[in-house]
Amino acid sequence: ITALRYDVGTDYFFTYVPEFNHILNGSAGFSEWGFNQLIRLIQVFTSNPQWLFVVTGFIFSFATVRTVSRCSDDPVLSVAVLLVSCFYFWSLNNVRQAIAAVLVFAAFPAMLKPNFLNGVRFAFFLALAFCFHQSVLIMALPFLVLCIKPARKYFPAVTMLGLILLPIGSQLAALLLKGTKYYYYFVTDYNNGEATVLLILYHLFFFGYAWLILEKYRLRDARAYVLLFMQYLCFLTATASLFLSMPEMISRLTMYFQVFQILLIPRCCRAIPGKWYWRVLVAGIYIAAWLAYLLYFIVWKGFHGVLPYQWIFQAH
Repeated sequence: ITALRYDVGTDYFFTYVPEFNHILNGSAGFSEWGFNQLIRLIQVFTSNPQWLFVVTGFIFSFATVRTVSRCSDDPVLSVAVLLVSCFYFWSLNNVRQAIAAVLVFAAFPAMLKPNFLNGVRFAFFLALAFCFHQSVLIMALPFLVLCIKPARKYFPAVTMLGLILLPIGSQLAALLLKGTKYYYYFVTDYNNGEATVLLILYHLFFFGYAWLILEKYRLRDARAYVLLFMQYLCFLTATASLFLSMPEMISRLTMYFQVFQILLIPRCCRAIPGKWYWRVLVAGIYIAAWLAYLLYFIVWKGFHGVLPYQWIFQAH
């Protein structure tokens, strides 16, 4: 589905096909050197831009499936979360950033026990992801926080401190981005004065939802702590849109943390004691909430330009 799509995703003909052809004709291409080299490698064998989607589709799928198969408590539920949370549909549009997100997602085992060796492993995946999208450097911050052992013990205080410092952190981020290629978000129509209110509410709900289930496991279960922390960062990043009114940029950054819901929801279900139907209820609430979002934004509003779907075989 990913590899054989044609004109699916708003960036298919707007960004990727033109840049593929520009590189073919000798232009510099994207700002990410590694992604340009991948395109040049593909062009050694073919000048057909469709193969870019075949190769990037394989990278995205392999990284995702590998992580789910190794780390998920319920791989089938993880696949359902991947689809219903709109992360997969987003990946058909923001190809480079989606690959960067799942490459850091693949470093999840290294996040469970931060030490020098795991730090090297995480840095390797981060550097690999950086080849696809520079914004992935934001993921260095969660790993650094995970290295601070008292943060786990005093996690409730850390969450409050994060919210208190968010206005200052948002302005600091704006200063750091000034002079970079991402500053165009501040000086174009992307800075539209709107906050991602719906995403704030969604991620606040899921954070509270996960907190109720996983809080008692936080100190003794590294997976529960890391996944709960990543969901908190979903909420915190979405809330930053109150101070940085650029919903497109905020939504993109939120995806780096939202991808961990693929493991979070199965972990929550596993943590539910008692009868099986309680676990079904936990998964059902999550799926129903995101399904409503998917039907409204992806199906009705046509976000990301992924519908109607068509194969490459239908192109001619």
